[in-house]
Amino acid sequence: MHYEIELFRAKIFTGGVDIGAWSKLSKKDKKEALSKNWYVYYSFRDPITGKLKRQTNIKAGVNLYKDKRSRIHILTQLKESLEYVLSKGFNPYEDNSSLAEFIEKILSPEKSEIKNTPTHEETPVYLKKRLYKKHQSSPLLIHLLT
Repeated sequence: MHYEIELFRAKIFTGGVDIGAWSKLSKKDKKEALSKNWYVYYSFRDPITGKLKRQTNIKAGVNLYKDKRSRIHILTQLKESLEYVLSKGFNPYEDNSSLAEFIEKILSPEKSEIKNTPTHEETPVYLKKRLYKKHQSSPLLIHLLT
């Protein structure tokens, strides 16, 4: 079942501060914001209750970076990638064997099943290259495969 894209607008949590006012923050406030976890979060409709339910925060190692610019860049790409896979039908409540297999299915819709022994075209390196060529604007989608 596909839901409208508006239902899974991902958001970025930036340590509890308004990132638009970053230049107006004191050095202490900036340091405090960077000491907190930053992440992407979203809600998805629970198939049992029919209500939107907040999903697990996605950090993807972004908090290893100690500057605002790097964190925002990575989280923005991650947010766009998440919205893309959700718009293509990825559902955190269904048995999506893995996100990597789901992405492979998107890239090769003519294949009805995944074989036990991958061909050259099915290897992770080849898929990453193909995915990167197809979605260069969202390189963190590739990161989701690893």
